[in-house]
Amino acid sequence: MIETSNLIIQMLVFFILSFFPFIYLIKFTNGIKDHDIISFFGINFLFTLNIILFTSFINPSKIILFTSIFFISLISALYTLAKKKINNSNFLIVFFLFLLFFFISVDIANNFNFSWDVKKYYLPKATAFFQNYFVEDLTKKTEYPYYPSYLWAFFWKNSFLSYEYFGRMVYGYIYILAIFYFLTIQNLTNVLKIILSFLILFISYQTELFDGRPDVLIFAYCLFIAKHLFQIFNNNKDNFIDFVMIILSLNLILWTKSEGLAYALIITLSIIFILKKNIKMKFFLGFSVLTLVLLKLFIYNYFGLSLNPNVETFSFEILNKINFNFIFIRSYQIVAWYLMYFLTNPIMIISLISFLTILIYEKKTIKEFNYLYVIFILNFGVIFLTYMITTYPMPFHLKYSLDRIIFHTSGLFLIITIFCLNRFLKRN
Repeated sequence: MIETSNLIIQMLVFFILSFFPFIYLIKFTNGIKDHDIISFFGINFLFTLNIILFTSFINPSKIILFTSIFFISLISALYTLAKKKINNSNFLIVFFLFLLFFFISVDIANNFNFSWDVKKYYLPKATAFFQNYFVEDLTKKTEYPYYPSYLWAFFWKNSFLSYEYFGRMVYGYIYILAIFYFLTIQNLTNVLKIILSFLILFISYQTELFDGRPDVLIFAYCLFIAKHLFQIFNNNKDNFIDFVMIILSLNLILWTKSEGLAYALIITLSIIFILKKNIKMKFFLGFSVLTLVLLKLFIYNYFGLSLNPNVETFSFEILNKINFNFIFIRSYQIVAWYLMYFLTNPIMIISLISFLTILIYEKKTIKEFNYLYVIFILNFGVIFLTYMITTYPMPFHLKYSLDRIIFHTSGLFLIITIFCLNRFLKRN
């Protein structure tokens, strides 16, 4: 009973932190009250995650930092609720957000079946950060971004019972908040949003995603980005906040997995290449992402971390093996395994069906998703090149990693599904 009570308290902590007043620092042309509570939570919490990231560079006291953020958020929450600064029509959505988060938290609390990577790398790093060690004290896989383990340790350290799974609960909250945040891209009814949230959770949720591996975080951040890509390209509402949220999400992706650099560059270049107007915002996006990439390189160099995304995977020795036969066999393996994992990923299947439906019934609108086509092509190109030059044995490397890589960005393509659903509802 005590443990369940503390589980709920820890959940409430995440909700309070979602009131961190970042949204008040942004001047919206139509005023803050136009933003529903889920958008309010999503914008603020994403900013909070970036605060934790940036302050981690100087390794502050996790307790002092948490206490500061928490009390600022608590004051903001009291002010926001008292002054009715947000649209309160979606509190039913918040109830289901809390309910689903509770179920996920219970599952996390009962999941100690850690994968090999978690046991070998992520858990030891989180434990080190929990015990107030820092980046220079790490010895294994130092080239891996440390932030996911740091985030795990941050909330583990600031939980009442100091149970490690309290730290992993933040993964669950980011995941479920991202789903609800994504579903604000269209004027869907609350009932339909709830149904769709259950559907997305049903087709994407796996217990092992929350054992401490950061893959689910990449998926969630891509859902945050998906909403704003839709706003920019499909709703033609490229407001300043859309670009800010994309930049904040890309920064988190950049520090979550080694692949994050590729994702950040792919999404940034796709926006710059496809967006035909708003030159200032394109420059702002490009300059900001470039600055964040250079910041990461500086931090890695400062702490003596390897800039090789995976020292066991990439080596110049592979160049000695490249010939026609090598390229042919690897190309066949990559394409074959990619198709297999693509066709067994429920999100990609639903997105593909939605794309074909639009192609048949709404062919004139198919160009509205050019940015997604570019993202898909560039993403596949990077995947192809990466596995072509890997020094890991093949197809072993494909078998145990490609499904997770496809999962990372799959949420972006749910944009097509929501668009297709909205057109169907309008017709009926």
